[in-house]
Amino acid sequence: MKCFYHNDLDGRCAGSIVAQYSGNYNKEDFFEVDYVMELPVDKIKDGEEVWFVDYSFKENTKHVLTDLLDRGCDVIWIDHHNSSINLVSNDERLNQIYGIRKEGISGAALTYMYCYNKDYYDVPYYIKLVSDYDCWQYKYEPDTTYFKLGVESEKFDALDPIWTCFSDENGVLTSLIDMGKVIKNFIDQDNTYYREHFAYESEIAGHKCLVVNKKTNSWVFGDKYNEYPLVMIWVYDGRNYVYSIFSNNKDVDCSKIAENYGGGGHKSAAGFNSKELLFKKL
Repeated sequence: MKCFYHNDLDGRCAGSIVAQYSGNYNKEDFFEVDYVMELPVDKIKDGEEVWFVDYSFKENTKHVLTDLLDRGCDVIWIDHHNSSINLVSNDERLNQIYGIRKEGISGAALTYMYCYNKDYYDVPYYIKLVSDYDCWQYKYEPDTTYFKLGVESEKFDALDPIWTCFSDENGVLTSLIDMGKVIKNFIDQDNTYYREHFAYESEIAGHKCLVVNKKTNSWVFGDKYNEYPLVMIWVYDGRNYVYSIFSNNKDVDCSKIAENYGGGGHKSAAGFNSKELLFKKL
């Protein structure tokens, strides 16, 4: 068995669910991946079971899936990104792959539902918090934000033991939420300073946007988030400029904008990368 999971909170949680379900904690069988790197499919044996959780394939990468099918692999693909939904709707062979491709529920929650044949109602609370944050729904605020920050203050890779500690009896979940509240207060102060000193205006897809050069999330924009049709963060990783765009404007689809640059994601949040900096100060 091999498992490929996206390198964020939702992806790591999804990978942890595969590990718990399969009982496999062999680090050589689990791969944290992003959309910049080339997938290490050479590690997969012919006929092997392969999981892709919280990972979006697009037209230019779907050959990875078809190649594995041609090699006799049992592929399970679980994802919730628009780009994946659009891809399977136009390709019957991909649509027949095991798993779930569905919007509105995160990759981790879908993975739990698939593995244990459960409805979303039966998903554990900590996974619902992951889903609530990743899908930008915030039905469980402030627990959603505080849990996200509390988990990220610990080691939380897919195979780390933190994911097996969230029973109602041991108090770990409550402690992490309390820790997250303290962390959030600090972040808000830091973001205000950073936004006031380093944010600049640019334009993407005909929309004026506020841009910050920082590896962070949309929190850095504070109240400015609602003043622009969309906002953007970017960071240079030594090879590529990596962008994330966010919007709560009903007339803006971040996933479609990102797809124009070779990326993908959701209507309200998406990402892509480039070799040169594309968005400078106007």
